[in-house]
Amino acid sequence: EFGRADIYGAEVVIERLPGDTLWNYERIFPDTEPDLGPEGPDRLIQIQRARIFDSRFVLRFPWEPDEPVTAEDAERLILREAPGGLQREFRFENINANLPRVLWESPVEEGRLFQVASLSTRGYIWADPFDLRDMQATVTHRDSVIVFDVDRFRLPETVGSGLGRIIVGDERTLVDVSIHGDEVATRDLQWLYPPLPDEGGGTLDFRIQTQPVGTLWLARDARISAPGTELAGSFGIVTGDTLYFTQVDLRAASLDVDLLESLLPIDLPLDGLLVGTV
Repeated sequence: EFGRADIYGAEVVIERLPGDTLWNYERIFPDTEPDLGPEGPDRLIQIQRARIFDSRFVLRFPWEPDEPVTAEDAERLILREAPGGLQREFRFENINANLPRVLWESPVEEGRLFQVASLSTRGYIWADPFDLRDMQATVTHRDSVIVFDVDRFRLPETVGSGLGRIIVGDERTLVDVSIHGDEVATRDLQWLYPPLPDEGGGTLDFRIQTQPVGTLWLARDARISAPGTELAGSFGIVTGDTLYFTQVDLRAASLDVDLLESLLPIDLPLDGLLVGTV
């Protein structure tokens, strides 16, 4: 048990190569202890306070998409050549964090726990980065399941909270994430969806959920303002082999058709500005 751990300028790389079943840390730190069964010792590995300063974390894993990827989407991915194929890379720069508790191993149950009092980083999930100014959260990891409960997060002009679950499988990664945006600026989300306008924002509940086929992107109870457009209601898109709209219940007053068309992956047979209420 550590009472305090201060980490400066660390660089951590976790990766799995295409065609491999083990991550690099599983090779570096193999489990060589014999299985003593229920009579074995109960172990505790815990840090009561950890602080991280100006550090870097990189995650690389085989890139084997389970649904069609357009050339435009592929250009946004961070891909690198590796023995046996391609890897996708997630990178987090300039990490500064305060973790009141890190439970790495517990005699009570399997899994890991990370309590995050504050966290800031510049992250590259896609080629365009996001700027996380602050976050307070609890993260648990057990087997292939990662669960997080975010009490608050702050981007340059966006404030919200969220919770979610990620299940990393051998053939497919399942995602179910819900986000509540108290204040949302569209420019803060362009890293996730580049067609969003520079000017605009509002409030909404947003969900990303893996479907049996494709991925659901759903905005609920939204009130969004953008140039020439005021929107309220719910709107969902499922992407995959087939793109379709779902749970659409929108009101607009007015609606800039050119803006709408720029946000959708299809062309609309309309031009101009709809004035009034739609």
